[in-house]
Amino acid sequence: MKTRSEKGSALFYTRDSGGKHEMTPGEYVNWARKTSQKLAVKFQGTPETIDKMIRSGKAVEDDLYLDFGVKGNTFVREGLDALKDRIKRDLEVSHLLIPRRDRLSRPDDPVDALVLEREFSSLGITLVFMDRIVPPLTRGKRPEFVEQIVAMIDYHQSGDDRRKLSEKMIHAQIALAKRGYSTGGRPCYGFKRCLVCEDGTKVRDLEDGEIVRLAGHHVAWLPEEGNV
Repeated sequence: MKTRSEKGSALFYTRDSGGKHEMTPGEYVNWARKTSQKLAVKFQGTPETIDKMIRSGKAVEDDLYLDFGVKGNTFVREGLDALKDRIKRDLEVSHLLIPRRDRLSRPDDPVDALVLEREFSSLGITLVFMDRIVPPLTRGKRPEFVEQIVAMIDYHQSGDDRRKLSEKMIHAQIALAKRGYSTGGRPCYGFKRCLVCEDGTKVRDLEDGEIVRLAGHHVAWLPEEGNV
């Protein structure tokens, strides 16, 4: 019976709900490349590759696994599911590189994230985060109690951060709506979507579903002519 390699190859995983974090996926991959070299394990993946994955919507390329635009409290994800499948069938995989625990999950219940993490550890995988290394679980041996407590605290904090961020986004959307700016979706009856300057000057009407990203401009709902 074949056993898992203790020092074979590494896979990289990250999740991003929208690309608004202090480090980009490309920077995370640079960290993974350097870390795999230090650990003396094989790893194939570049910042350029993950940037292409984001643009094309791909979840898997080489040793890179990505869930982009995915919330951290969901546990059925294209990239994550593919990662699990690769680890189960490829016994050469010995390490899983994840930037931080909140890139793996921002759970409603920290126990759910702990179960997910343990799923990898029980398969003989060494979990490598930027701030710590979690060794694989030895058959018949209980997990380290202190490490379990630390993990629970980490995942509780990441879930709390997600809730606080959601509250901030709601308040920001309310403030934008009060000023007449679009918060997404279709405008109310009698209004239309328009591109406006920072001072509120209308530039032009927008087509239905048209997306514009232009510095110094916003999308606003303005009354249609004859409905003022």
